[in-house]
Amino acid sequence: MLATLRHLVPFLLGALTLAAAPAGAGSLDIGLTSDVNIVPGPDTETFHTTVAAQLASTHVVTSTRSGFGSTSSGSTDASAGLISMHSSSNAVDPVAHGYVTTQDLMVTQQHDTATLTETLQVLSTTLALNAPVDLLFSLSFAQTVTSSEPLSGFMTAGYQAALSAHDQLVDGLQLNSTALTTGILHTFVGQTIDLSQTMFGGTDAEFFDATARSVEADATGHFYIDSLTSGVTLAAQSGHDYATPMAAPVPEPSSLALLSGGLLLVAWSRRATQQRRSLRD
Repeated sequence: MLATLRHLVPFLLGALTLAAAPAGAGSLDIGLTSDVNIVPGPDTETFHTTVAAQLASTHVVTSTRSGFGSTSSGSTDASAGLISMHSSSNAVDPVAHGYVTTQDLMVTQQHDTATLTETLQVLSTTLALNAPVDLLFSLSFAQTVTSSEPLSGFMTAGYQAALSAHDQLVDGLQLNSTALTTGILHTFVGQTIDLSQTMFGGTDAEFFDATARSVEADATGHFYIDSLTSGVTLAAQSGHDYATPMAAPVPEPSSLALLSGGLLLVAWSRRATQQRRSLRD
């Protein structure tokens, strides 16, 4: 029962963070807790930061803890429209790394939360004030989990993401990565919409029954907003364009060189083929 409650901690913290997000405030709040302990002795590092400006810039927070051969680490990259997280927990035999008793359990945990809040103005140069507008909200979420054995009560991992939107006249819209990932908000020109983008979760591993366990999780959430009504402009407090998909990664110089070489080879092959055809004709 205690193990089950401990595994639920990161998800409960994330839900409370989302519910407590201040409406209309422009801020990025990141909290990481790296925990390595031999029950009941704690060995915990908690990193917490709040950024009130430059929401469109990427902010990176990391936290790492180790003890008697076991480690726990986490990192978060967050900006308006994008939150990425990584966590790992590695639990090994503490006695083999200098601990003095064999009766205690090694536990490693990584709990991560990130919440970005800002406002969105619904504007138009062609529609009248208070004209009805339909906005499409989308949450794109992906995660990977790798572990030394199948996940169980002694090893857990996972993240969740959520997007919340409320304006002054309607109840709002709630999206989450485990159920509803798209939705339409019926609003009006001139309205201010409060946005909250959240991700939370982590990893947990225990050294139990003489078995070392390790687990790692990566997750990324993209938050998109677009107008289904023509003539509407969405002005975000951060300056981020929520209707624009994230840019594709820029190829590395080595990849560019390989691509250029391939294109040259194709061009040379085509030219040689054309010359042979000309000679035959």
